[in-house]
Amino acid sequence: MTQPITISNIDDVVKHFAHSDTHYYFISATNFNLINMEQWVKHWCNINLIDCYDQQHPATLIPEHRLNHQTFDNIESINRYLLEHKSVSELLEADQENTASPQQAMFLFFDAATEEICSSLKLDICLPDNALIKHIDNKIVTTELGNEAGVPSVPNALEKVESYAALCHIAEQHQLGNKLVVQTAYGDSGKTTFFISNEADFEQV
Repeated sequence: MTQPITISNIDDVVKHFAHSDTHYYFISATNFNLINMEQWVKHWCNINLIDCYDQQHPATLIPEHRLNHQTFDNIESINRYLLEHKSVSELLEADQENTASPQQAMFLFFDAATEEICSSLKLDICLPDNALIKHIDNKIVTTELGNEAGVPSVPNALEKVESYAALCHIAEQHQLGNKLVVQTAYGDSGKTTFFISNEADFEQV
């Protein structure tokens, strides 16, 4: 049985990952989000679609492909493509043959289909289940959890908005002013955040 590890400070974190025999794979379009992690983690590999380092990165696998022949709807579809690529499965199989240590995958975004592919590859996902992530990703849920925990948010109202008049009424009820930030429940904030000061702004949402 694996003994529990006590980590008290950043030095403990560095020592743990520097000596861990677990293999970690960051699977995404690029390695930007976890750049330089190979300097901390003993067995680290970036599995990416785009080579940002012109084949000079020591811990990156770029499966052979032709970008102009590939169509991806989102990052999840890129991750599924990478996991199903022959060179990736060969890498995972080789690592499994060479060590009995666990293999952990990390993603910026993943879905239920990704979980199924990882299971078939005997690859553990080093993140909570997708169902839980999707639940927590709902901005309404995260705001409600914060409220329950006593962690205040900026002044807000959780409401369904069907018209600019309704939005103004909600803002007046909650004393939010007339320059508003509106967010939808799901999605990246850069794409689902809207700044509304008048009806023309609302009509563009």
